Amino acid sequence: MTAARPEDDLLQPVIDVFNGFRGWMQQVLDEQGIAASPLDLWLMSVVAEGEGCSQQSLAQATGRDKAQVTRMAARLVQAGLLQRAPDAADGRRWRLTLTDAGKAAHRQMQRQRKRLAATLAADLSAEEQATLTRLLGRMAARLPATD
Repeated sequence: MTAARPEDDLLQPVIDVFNGFRGWMQQVLDEQGIAASPLDLWLMSVVAEGEGCSQQSLAQATGRDKAQVTRMAARLVQAGLLQRAPDAADGRRWRLTLTDAGKAAHRQMQRQRKRLAATLAADLSAEEQATLTRLLGRMAARLPATD
């Protein structure tokens, strides 16, 4: 049996961090009584970046299909975290914005996310953190596009 080379298992630590982060986020959401998933929070973050957005722009920004985004948005509207309103410029389009409860949940999760990031990077120097960020960004840029 040949010894595993580091490049053979390059993605496993990334997967482990991602899965751990997702599980931790779901735990925090559950503890806070926020009726959302980590994926829902990602969608809410995209909405929070602008002054509301269309479901089509959310699908483009998240790489999800429009039907999935529509279901997610409907669930978040029902949970009271998003609101839908007709677009003033194009009546055929709906604009999604965060409700006050959605803004509060988003702020809370941003604080929790920063706290976790500080914990994860506690023993990394500023240079190591910058290198890790740069390398992961390069890897992310090489991911194949999804339809």
